[in-house]
Amino acid sequence: MYTTKIKRFLRRFNFIRRFKREEINLINLYNRIFILIKKNDKKSLCIELEKYIESLNFKKNRFSIEEKVLIKNTLKIIFKENKIKNIKIKNESSVIRIISLSGFGYSGTGAIHDFLRDFRDTFDVLNGRELDLFKYDYSLYNLYLKSFSKNKKISEHDINKFLFNHFLGLPYPGGVTPDEINNRLVGSKSLLNAILRLPRGKERTILVRDICLFAIHIFYLKNMEDQKNNLEIISQNLINNIGKYYKQKYPTKKHLILNNWIPANIINMVNLLPEEST
Repeated sequence: MYTTKIKRFLRRFNFIRRFKREEINLINLYNRIFILIKKNDKKSLCIELEKYIESLNFKKNRFSIEEKVLIKNTLKIIFKENKIKNIKIKNESSVIRIISLSGFGYSGTGAIHDFLRDFRDTFDVLNGRELDLFKYDYSLYNLYLKSFSKNKKISEHDINKFLFNHFLGLPYPGGVTPDEINNRLVGSKSLLNAILRLPRGKERTILVRDICLFAIHIFYLKNMEDQKNNLEIISQNLINNIGKYYKQKYPTKKHLILNNWIPANIINMVNLLPEEST
């Protein structure tokens, strides 16, 4: 909070800070992407997004060649080719028990989380990271609320906001201001950034494939009649596939903990969890 106030103060009085080379590259990328989106230049947009995937890393950990191919093909399907008309979504079976933790502020959820992860047969999802794609702006929560509406359907614009913010970790027009791009370097704890924190291996490659399929299903949600039920299945499949990764990687684990994945007051969001969840 204090850091944000200081940044606002500096911007108010036009103090100019020095950007690192990586930050300058990000600002330039954001601005190029915004221009291409507004021009509807999907071919050039795909090229820029592929460059972005090549540049992604976490402590020098990058995607493997096979993982990059999976992600880039997904980007082409979503933003360039857009050829699939009818898509069938099948329920993925659960191989690990899901424990969901959600609470109000200072309710003791963190203490329960610490208690549960001390057990040998439990594991934190994505190393304890909160699943931001279920909350905050342009998240699955926003899409889910729209799926209840009889008058409005989930649009391609809504889905693009979700995919850019929570799949790719990039801002999208209408979601941020030029000030946020140039000064705050807005991004998100996206799925792809979270996956880079996991060790390389065949299990991670399978998870990347499943997450890419999740992104494709989300994109084609705009063409589906029953958006609510399909969105529930898509979400449940994502969590089950993350659970499958941990079961393959650590066969002795029996429970996967989702820490503070949604605010406690949004009770209807439990429909996005697999049925066997606690």
